[in-house]
Amino acid sequence: MNEITRIHLAKTPYDIEVAAKKELEKYIKSLETYTQDADVLTDIEIRITELLAERGVVTNGVISSDDVAAIRKQLGEPHEFADEEGDIALGTQTVNGRRFYRSTDDAVLGGVLSGIAAYFGVNPLWTRLIFVLLLFISFGFASLVYILFWIITPAARTATEKLQLAGKNVTLESIKELNDEDEVSQNKIAPVLQRVLAIIIGTTSLIGAVITFIFTAWLGISAITSNEEFLDMTNGFMGLGDGNAWIVWLVFGIVLFGLLLLTALLSLIAYGFFKRTLTKRMVVSGIIITVLGITSVAATIAIASTQSFRVANETRSMVRETKAHLPKEFTDVTTVNFVANKTDLSDGGYFTSYSSIQYIVDEGPARYELSGLPTTKPSIVIEGATATISLATPESFRNAFVQPVLAVYGPALQSVTADMTHVDYSGLIQDSLTISSDESASITVTGTYALVEVKGKGSVDLSSSSVQKLSVQSEYGLAVRAGTVRELVVTQPDVCPSGTYANNTSVIVEGVTSEKMTYNEEVIPASTHETSCATVVVSSDEDQYSHSL
Repeated sequence: MNEITRIHLAKTPYDIEVAAKKELEKYIKSLETYTQDADVLTDIEIRITELLAERGVVTNGVISSDDVAAIRKQLGEPHEFADEEGDIALGTQTVNGRRFYRSTDDAVLGGVLSGIAAYFGVNPLWTRLIFVLLLFISFGFASLVYILFWIITPAARTATEKLQLAGKNVTLESIKELNDEDEVSQNKIAPVLQRVLAIIIGTTSLIGAVITFIFTAWLGISAITSNEEFLDMTNGFMGLGDGNAWIVWLVFGIVLFGLLLLTALLSLIAYGFFKRTLTKRMVVSGIIITVLGITSVAATIAIASTQSFRVANETRSMVRETKAHLPKEFTDVTTVNFVANKTDLSDGGYFTSYSSIQYIVDEGPARYELSGLPTTKPSIVIEGATATISLATPESFRNAFVQPVLAVYGPALQSVTADMTHVDYSGLIQDSLTISSDESASITVTGTYALVEVKGKGSVDLSSSSVQKLSVQSEYGLAVRAGTVRELVVTQPDVCPSGTYANNTSVIVEGVTSEKMTYNEEVIPASTHETSCATVVVSSDEDQYSHSL
C-alpha cells in the first residue's frame, strides 16, 4: 500500500502519494530555475490543478505518480521547451481557439460585456453602447439575458483563463506579461462604478420588494374584509358564478403566492447586490423562486381560462330566440325613444349589459325578435304616436359572454332618440328624420333621406346613408359622421370648459356638393373649420385632421 500525505496546490488541498509528492516537488523546483516570479509560479500551480481536474482529481482527491507523470508530459520539461528567450510553454499545444469568460478586471457590473469585448478583441465601450441600445429595443428584456449570462458564465480569474479569453498561448512569457499588465493598469474606476451600480440596483430591488409586499398584504386584507363584493367582482372575470366561490379563492391564493414569490426574488436580488456576491445557493434559490412564479402564473391562467371557457359554452347554450307581434297601434308610431332599462334580475353588480337594439323599417306587421338569456325581457310602451322601447338586461357575469340583441320591425319613423343604448336604424326612402341622443348613446343610420336633423350629444353615424341636407345642432360631446351631402348646416358651441378638445364635438363629412355650408348661421366655404371647442371636417381634410389628433 502506498503511503499518503497532504499537499496544497494553489491553496487547493489534495492527498498525494509520498513518491508522487517528491516527483512533483522536484518538477516545480525545476520550473523555479526559469522564473523567480511568485505570481507566475502561482499561475503554474493553478494550471496544474486544472490539469488534475481534467484527469478527475478534484479537491481532496488523491494524486498518484501516474498523475504527476501525465502532468509533466503535458506541460513538458523546462529544458525541453525553453526557446532562445527562455520562454516555457505550459502545454505541448497552443490554445485551440478562444474560450469565453466574464472579464472582471475591467467590469462595471458582472463582466459579461467586457468579456464579450475581450473575446472578439474590441473596445468594451462598443459592447456597452450596443447593450444600452438593445435595452431600449427589447423593452428591458436584454437585462434578463445579461443576468442569465452572468449566472452561467464563469469569470476569468486565473492567468490561463484570461489568456484563453484573449486567444493567446499559455506560456511563462505570456503569463509574466499578463501579470505585468495587471500591475501597471489597475482598474480604479470600475470598482467605484460597481459599488455605485450595486447600491442603485440593490436599493431599487429592495424598494420594489417592500412595495410588492405592501400591495400583497393590502390585496389580501381587502379581499377578506369585503368578501361578498370581492366575489361579485372577480366572478365576472372567470365567469364562475356564486356556486364556485372556492375556485375564486383558490386562484386568488395562487396570485398572492406569486406576489410573495416576487417579493422574495426582489429581496434576494437586493441582498446579492448589497453584499456584492453571487453564491450557488443564491442562484439555486433564484431559479426555484422563478420556476415557482412561472408555475403560479401558468396555473392562474389555466384555471381562469378553463372556467371561462366552460361558463361561456354554458351561457351560449342558455340563449333563447323569441319572436312576437306588436300591438296594431304600433303602426301609427312616428317617434321612438330607445332607452336603457336595468332590472332587479342580478347575480353580480359589476357586469351591466347595455341594450343593443335594431329598428328595421318594414311594411309587414309590426313585430320583434329577441336573442338573449331567458331573463332578458323587452319593454314596449305606446302612447299615441310615440313609443318607448327598452331592453331589460340583468346585471350578470354572463353578460361578458352573451350580449342581448333586440330587432324591432315597424313603420318608418320621423324621430329617433336614444338614451344609454346603441341603436341601428335601417330605413328605406323618406323625407326627413330627426335624431337625438345623450352622451352615452350611439346611433347608426342607413337609408335615403331628403333631410336629417341631428341634435344632442353622443355619437351618430350616417356614413352608410344617402343624405341631401344634413342639419346638426350639437351640444358639447356630439360626434357626427356622414358621406357626401348637398347641403350642410352646423350649429356648434363656441364656448366650452377649459381643457376641452375640438375632436370631442365634431362633424365629419366626405364632401359638400354645394361647396358652401352654414356654420353658426354664417355662410362660409365648405372646408375644415376648427375652433377650440368644436370642428367641422370636409372631404380629404379628414385625413389631415385625423393625423393631427
